[in-house]
Amino acid sequence: MPILFAFTWQAIVDFLVLTTAIYWLLKWTRQTRVLRILVGLGGLVILGHVVSWLRLPVTAWLLQVTVIGGVILLVMVYYPDIRHALTHLDFLDRWLLPRRREPASVNAAISEAAFALASQHLGALVVVAGRDSMRSYLTGGVSLQADPSAELLIALFQKTSPLHDGAAIVEDGRITYAGALLPLTFREDLPNEYGTRHRAALGLAERCDASVVAVSEERSEVSLTSTGRVRRAKDSNELSTWLAEGANRPSGFSRRHLRMILFGNFRIKIAALAVAISISLFGGFAGSSVRTFLAPVEFVGVPGGLEVCQVSANTVSVQVRAATWLFDTLSDHQLVARFDLTNMSEGLHSLEIEADTLSLPPGFSLDGTTPSVLRFRLTRKQLARGERPQ
Repeated sequence: MPILFAFTWQAIVDFLVLTTAIYWLLKWTRQTRVLRILVGLGGLVILGHVVSWLRLPVTAWLLQVTVIGGVILLVMVYYPDIRHALTHLDFLDRWLLPRRREPASVNAAISEAAFALASQHLGALVVVAGRDSMRSYLTGGVSLQADPSAELLIALFQKTSPLHDGAAIVEDGRITYAGALLPLTFREDLPNEYGTRHRAALGLAERCDASVVAVSEERSEVSLTSTGRVRRAKDSNELSTWLAEGANRPSGFSRRHLRMILFGNFRIKIAALAVAISISLFGGFAGSSVRTFLAPVEFVGVPGGLEVCQVSANTVSVQVRAATWLFDTLSDHQLVARFDLTNMSEGLHSLEIEADTLSLPPGFSLDGTTPSVLRFRLTRKQLARGERPQ
C-alpha cells in the first residue's frame, strides 16, 4: 500500500516528516546553486535502480560510486550553508535567547552616516549582527574594534579610504571589522537596479539573521535588508527605528510568526507537498511484490498460575505484500506473531493470525499466513514439591 494511502498515524507522521524535509531542502537550494546538483544526483539514483533491474552490476556499481562522490563533494563545497541550515534547527536557542540589541546611539550613528553618504553619492554596506555567527560568511576585512560614530563610518566609505569597497561589521556596540567581503545571493528574481552591494546584503541576510544597511552610490538610496526582505528607508529616523525593531523582534511565537510558519514561502510549501505526494505515489505504483517471512510465536499476558502448552506451531510462515523497494527496510527479526492472552481462562483456545498480531510496519499488508489459526491450551502450572500456589 502506498505511504500516501496507508491511513495510520505512523504513515501520516512519515508523510509529514517527508514533506517537511523536502520543504527545508527546497528552501535551502533556493538560496544556493545546489538544486541542479541534487536533481542530477537524484537522476543517477533512479538510473542506478534501472540498471540494477536490468542486471548490469558493473554499471550499477559505477553509478553508486558516482553518487557517493557527488554527495561528499556537495558537503565539502556547501559546508558553510549546511552548517547554517543545521544551526537554524536549534529552535530552543532561537526562541529563548534574546537577539543582540545595539544601543540607540549606535543605530542613530549608522542611520546618520548612511544618509550622509547617500547625499554624497557614496556607496556603503554596514552589517549589524544578530544572534547567528557571521564569521564563516565573511572574507577579508581589517580588525578595528572601534566605537561607532557617524564620522568614523563616513570616513571609512570615502573613495580615498582603502576599506570603502567592503562592509563595516557592527557587533555588540562596536565596529569590529571594516572592508569585509560578503557572499552574494544567487537569486535571479531581483530588480535590474540591484547592484553588487544589494546582492551582497541579500546574500548575507539569507544565510544568517544579521541586518544589512546598503547605500546605493548611483541612486543615493538607503535600504535595510533582513530575513531576505529589502526595505527602502525615507530618512535616518525611519532607518534607526527599523534597526531597533529588528533588535527587539520577539523570539517566541506570535500571530505574525504563526502566519509566517503556515503561509510563508507558500510556493515552496506547495512544491514540497507535490514532491512528497509524487514520492508516495511512486512508492506505491512502482511495483509491488509478495515475500515470505518466518515469524516466531510469542505469548504475552499469560494469566498467573497458568502456562501455555500443546501449541500447534512455534513459527508462522507470513506472506507480506509491499512495494519492492520497501522490503529493503524490513528484516526477519522485525516480524513476530505476538498473542496477548490477558484475561484468558484455562482450556483449549484458537486465535486467528491477523495483521495486528504481526505489527506490520506502515506500507506493508498481510497476504496470508500458514497456519492461519494458532491452537494452544492453557493449563494449571504443575507445582514442584514444597512450592506454594500463587
